[in-house]
Amino acid sequence: MNTNNKNNDIKIMRLEGSDILKIQNGWNIDLEYKTVLPHSLLKEKLSRLHTDFTGNKSKEIIGVNFNYGFDTEKLKELKRQLKVQKDNIKVYKKNVTVRKNEIKKNKDIAKEDKNIAIEKLLVLANKEIQTNKNKLVELDALIKIEQNEWNKEGLREKLYQDGFTLTHTHTSKGIVVKEEITYKFWFRTPAKSRVGDSIFISEAIYNDIVKWQNMGLTLPQGETKVVEFQAYRSLTASHIERNIEINVKSILVLNDLESYMDTDIISVEMEDYLDGEEAKQKCVAISRRDRVKNILWDGMALLDEEYYEEGDNYYLLRQHMFKACAFKTGVVRFLKDKYGTDYETAQVADRYGNNVRVANVRLLTTENAIKSEKFSECGAIGKDGIEITSKKQMYSYWKKLVKDDKYLFGICKKNHESKFGNVQRMSYQMVNTLLSDETNTKELAQYTVDYIEVFLVY
Repeated sequence: MNTNNKNNDIKIMRLEGSDILKIQNGWNIDLEYKTVLPHSLLKEKLSRLHTDFTGNKSKEIIGVNFNYGFDTEKLKELKRQLKVQKDNIKVYKKNVTVRKNEIKKNKDIAKEDKNIAIEKLLVLANKEIQTNKNKLVELDALIKIEQNEWNKEGLREKLYQDGFTLTHTHTSKGIVVKEEITYKFWFRTPAKSRVGDSIFISEAIYNDIVKWQNMGLTLPQGETKVVEFQAYRSLTASHIERNIEINVKSILVLNDLESYMDTDIISVEMEDYLDGEEAKQKCVAISRRDRVKNILWDGMALLDEEYYEEGDNYYLLRQHMFKACAFKTGVVRFLKDKYGTDYETAQVADRYGNNVRVANVRLLTTENAIKSEKFSECGAIGKDGIEITSKKQMYSYWKKLVKDDKYLFGICKKNHESKFGNVQRMSYQMVNTLLSDETNTKELAQYTVDYIEVFLVY
C-alpha cells in the first residue's frame, strides 16, 4: 500500500520573459538550469509520458518570470528620435537668442527697425518651436504605445498567447546538434521565487499533460468556474514526499455537517450613496449580531492505521482535484465493533447513493475534499464526450481516473518534530478548537509575549 517512489526533483531552466525576446532578437544568453520542478503526481505523469528527465533535469519545461519589459528596436529608434528632437529645439532656441542679440547690437539698424526685425524673428521662431513640440508629443505618444505593448504585462500576454521557440545546442560524438523546442504557457505557480512566475512546457507534450491535469474535462463557454478550475487542477503539482495506494472501492464519502451559531460579527458590505446627483457605492464595515455557518469536517478525512508508517499520524493527501488531511484512525477496528457479525456483508450508502461494502472501507471523507464535485452541474464534458450532469456521475468519473493512475495518492505533508524544540507554532485553526477563556489564552500566549518583549529590548 505504501509506495516508495523515487522522489527526485527535476532541474529546469528559469528565464526572464524579456530575455526570451532578447534571445529571439539575436542576443546570446546562457540557458542555465537554475531552479527545480518539485516531485509531484504531475511529475510522475510526465515521466509516464516519456518526458526526458535524463540527469534529473529537463529542457522541455521552463519557468518564466515577468519582472521587466523589453526595449524593441522600434522603441529604441523612437527614443533616439525623441532625444534628437529635444536637442534640435535647444539648439534652435540658442540660435534664436544669438540672432536676437546680433540685431540688438547692430548699430547700422534704427531702433524702430530693430524692434520690427526682432518681432518677426520671434514670430517665426515660436512657429518653428511649436512645430517641433508637436513632433515631441507625437513621438512621446508612439513611445507610450510601444512601451505598453512590450512592458512586463504586455510581454506576459504575448508569451501566454503565442508561446516561444528556443534552440538548444549540445555535442554528440563530436558533432554539434541543434534542437528547436516550441513552448506553450502551461500554468501559473505560487512559487515565484523558487520556480518562476509561470511554467511553460514543450508543445509536443502540452496536450497530453493538460488533458490529464484537467481530468479530461472541458468546461462550457461563457460564465463558469474557470478560476476555481485552474486552482484545483494544480493540486497534482503540489510537492509530495511519496505515494500511498488507496483503492477507490475503500473510500466512503459522507455529507459534511454544517454548524450554526449566533455571534457578534463585522460585516463588510457595499452601501449606496449620492455624490451630488451621481449614485455611487462605498465599502463599509457594519457591526451586528448574526448567524455564522461553520463546516465541521471541511477538508478532513479518516484513514485506517494500516496505511501509516511508524510515528506518522496524519497525511496531507493529493490526487486529481482532491485535497484532504487524513488522520490516522482505527477505521477497520471501529467498523468491526459497530457491525459485529454483519461486518463482512453490511453495506452503507455514500452521499451519492452508491452502496459501499463496509468491509472495504478504509478512508472516510466528505464532499469538501473532492473538488471535482464543484464542476458536476456546470455542463462539463468528460473525455468520453459525455456531459456530466450530476454529482454522482462526476464521482464515478473521478474514481475511474484515480484507477487509471493505479490508485496512487500523493503525501505532500505529514507530522514531524517541531523546529522549535518542545514548543509548537500554532495556527488560528488550532487555537479555534480550544475551549479558551481569558486566563488560559494569556497562558497560551505567554511564550510569544515574552519573546516579543525581549526582542523589543534589543
